[in-house]
Amino acid sequence: MSDVVTFHFRLAAKGSGYEVALSCDGFEPAGTSFEAGMLGGHLATVVELIRDNRARDEHLMYAGTALWASLAGGDVGRRIDEVVQATADRRPLYHVRLSLPKELRGLPWETLYDERRVGFLASAEDYCVVHDP
Repeated sequence: MSDVVTFHFRLAAKGSGYEVALSCDGFEPAGTSFEAGMLGGHLATVVELIRDNRARDEHLMYAGTALWASLAGGDVGRRIDEVVQATADRRPLYHVRLSLPKELRGLPWETLYDERRVGFLASAEDYCVVHDP
């Protein structure tokens, strides 16, 4: 059986935005804010292109980068770096688990894009992205 490291992201409404809580077994939890304002403007246009099946690669990268940056900012990003550094020698499968409020479930989470490490998480050999029902 392969080694699995689970990053569990829980998003919950807080004020005009959302709070991101990250948990990962064996590591301290971390949190950051996910600003609802980033969901408008150009990202909203790109999401429409994706929904209409008219998006190009650069649109997918833009949406995925924006979503990942919002999930992995601040303390959460530092915790992810810590976990990846501490576990890299084991070459685990990184399981990205998303628990999302209903109003965020329609976003293109399958486009999550980590430009520093692996690109698209859903197509990276050592990453798996899942949503809680």
